[in-house]
Amino acid sequence: MSVRARNPVTPQYPADQVHGVAALREMFENNCAEVVAAAELPLLIINAYNDSDSVSLIDISSVTCDLPTPNRRHSFAGFDEEKLSPAMLPSERAQAASLQAHDDLQTVIDKKEAELAAVQQSTWELEALLGKQDVDNSVLEARILQMKRQMDAITDDTETLRKCQFDSMNALHIVLELRRHAFDLQFELNLVRVKEELSKEIEATVAEMNARDAAAKNALAGEISAASDDIAASNDETCRTVVRFKEEHDEEVAVLQETAQKRVVAVRQRAVSLRDQIEHKKAQNLGLRGILKTSVKKTSVQLEKTSEALTRKYAAKKQQREAAVKQQQELEHKIEQIRASIALSEAAVEENDEMRLARQQAQAGLESERRLLHNKLQELKGNFRVFCRVRPAAKASDPVIPMKISSDDDLTVEGKQVITLEPMAVPYDYSTGAKRAAAHRFEFDKIFPQTSDNQEIFLEISQLVQSCLDGYNVCVFAYGQTGSGKTWTMSHESDGMIPASINKIFEDIDTLAAQGWTYTVDGQFVEIYNEQINDLLAVGKKVVKHEIKHDDAERRTTITNCTSVRLESRAQAAEVLERATRKRFTASTMLNLRSSRSHCAFILNIRGHNQVTNATCEGTLNLIDLAGSERLNASQAKGDRLRETQAINKSLSCLGDVIHSLYKRQNLSKEVNAAHVPYRNSKLTYLLKHSLGGDAKTLMFANVSLLVPNAHETINSLRFASKVNETRMK
Repeated sequence: MSVRARNPVTPQYPADQVHGVAALREMFENNCAEVVAAAELPLLIINAYNDSDSVSLIDISSVTCDLPTPNRRHSFAGFDEEKLSPAMLPSERAQAASLQAHDDLQTVIDKKEAELAAVQQSTWELEALLGKQDVDNSVLEARILQMKRQMDAITDDTETLRKCQFDSMNALHIVLELRRHAFDLQFELNLVRVKEELSKEIEATVAEMNARDAAAKNALAGEISAASDDIAASNDETCRTVVRFKEEHDEEVAVLQETAQKRVVAVRQRAVSLRDQIEHKKAQNLGLRGILKTSVKKTSVQLEKTSEALTRKYAAKKQQREAAVKQQQELEHKIEQIRASIALSEAAVEENDEMRLARQQAQAGLESERRLLHNKLQELKGNFRVFCRVRPAAKASDPVIPMKISSDDDLTVEGKQVITLEPMAVPYDYSTGAKRAAAHRFEFDKIFPQTSDNQEIFLEISQLVQSCLDGYNVCVFAYGQTGSGKTWTMSHESDGMIPASINKIFEDIDTLAAQGWTYTVDGQFVEIYNEQINDLLAVGKKVVKHEIKHDDAERRTTITNCTSVRLESRAQAAEVLERATRKRFTASTMLNLRSSRSHCAFILNIRGHNQVTNATCEGTLNLIDLAGSERLNASQAKGDRLRETQAINKSLSCLGDVIHSLYKRQNLSKEVNAAHVPYRNSKLTYLLKHSLGGDAKTLMFANVSLLVPNAHETINSLRFASKVNETRMK
């Protein structure tokens, strides 16, 4: 396991919770110590009996003195020394003391189990309280977010109203000014145009009359000048011819005067006519002035009406503006109230954030405690466990081997369940020798009868899946003869251990997200066929060589050139499983028409990171469906099938050798610690190097069939599994 934390923060519990958690932890550690000490008592008594022919009560009491002080009054409280007669043999006295110690040990175990249940109940209540607080905080956050959105909407509406009011007033003023300016300009233009027309007509008339008068005067002046010139020119001649021309001159003067008078009269008449025309033009000018005045009055009336209409509109707009201002003031008042409420809410949020931070820190501490306690519980159960599952008969009429399975309440001293195959006569058809009758008794950590389903089995597996999420390497594999239900147990599409484990992983990831954990899940699917690794997720038919690489420091295993798929959802994982299952190599044997001829391993690499505590963890979950194990004479394999069977049996035998070597390394003398563990003897064991032994969690399923034709294969499977169970790592 690789669990690293940066900048650890000490969780701040409330005083009562701190006291409660500390008390629970101390109680649990004391219980574990008492159970271990009590479990060693019978062994001490038996060893003492083996070393000497007699055991006295003083020896037994001295043994019990090594127990923790609070338990000494419970361990032998019911032991009556007077009942041990001095006449009893030492062996009888030791046996009586051992029985009494066993009864007291069972009483202590029952009491500690009750206390452990109370501790678990208290832990569940604390988790429920934390969950309720999370819900309350989520409701408060939702309300605060809703109030913030309402305040933003009101602020936007206020700004919109202000902008609309300002734009309306500006537009109204502009329209009024434009219309006033247009009316004034039009009026002035009309007035100027009329004045110009009248002035032009008067000037034209006066100019015409002046021109005519000037022309007449000029003509008369010319004539007079001409006459004067003629007179001046003829003065000399006149003087000489005055007499001769006097009469002619007088006549001509008379004619000229008459002509001049006629012309003067004509000019005067023309002047009178011009005066009449001027008067007429003045009358026309007065008429035009009246028309212009009437038009101006009409235009003024229209302008007044328009002004009144604009005034009314302005008054309406003013009322609207006052209403908008009033509404704005009300909205501003509401905004102030909302801001005050938001301030209170923000204070509550800050307080809730502080509480949530404290709770997260407390949860981080509790999560760390949970991981430690969960791992201790798994270690107490055993890092290597062996389960047995009995496949039901397909037909009620099929002959089955009589058997007996002990109940959960009827366990051995080591807490094992027992399966007993009752004595029976094995028919000649299914045996290689004569008939024999013998009872076979096997012990396992858990036995699932024919009535058990996959969901019941997964309840036990789920704890190992949790260990993988906590950062440990976990391996679960199914062993048994062909047709004993291994694939049904591991790979059934709806409730097999593989799809059920994937569902639990994603459910726990969703749950742990509330505590700040984020996970990545990468999946690989390989098969080992005839000691060759095949990538079941590879695309195409190109043959690629795969090698197994180990990082012993980090206890991590990688397969070169192997496809790794990032799993984001259950649906994607199901599709990957289906695609890989279709590629798995199968062939028929005499024992099963569709027998898996390869070991199939589904490998999940899970990496987690806590954003609150900066803790990280990394674990690997190996879910393995082993190939069917059968004897060569039973499978009647030939050719390729024979080589397959030999490779399968060899790898399974190597698996047993590795487990036995690990047992000797961990449990025997120091000299054996350096003993070689034959991982490399098989690709299967080499792949599982870091999932067997150490702090890794391993579970083996022994799948058996109770059909009479499978009697020998069933007994062989039970013997192999029982041997593994006896030599498992403690």
